[in-house]
Amino acid sequence: MNRLKSRHRLIYESLIELGGEATVKEIAEAAGLNTNGVSQSLGAAALAKMIERVPHEERWKAGDEKYRVIEQDEDAGQ
Repeated sequence: MNRLKSRHRLIYESLIELGGEATVKEIAEAAGLNTNGVSQSLGAAALAKMIERVPHEERWKAGDEKYRVIEQDEDAGQ
């Protein structure tokens, strides 16, 4: 299971909420984050297997279904 920084998790979850495919601007607006920061985060190694660029388009999409479960909430076991 992938462990992500909270920012990366927020970006990924926002992309899923947008239907699994969106532009950087759409992801940033949904996540409430800066567009430039989201753009940089999309290239991060932690997200590399979870989010991929749509060829020949300015869009990103959620990757393989097995990466949809990111991690359990830290409070779940308490």
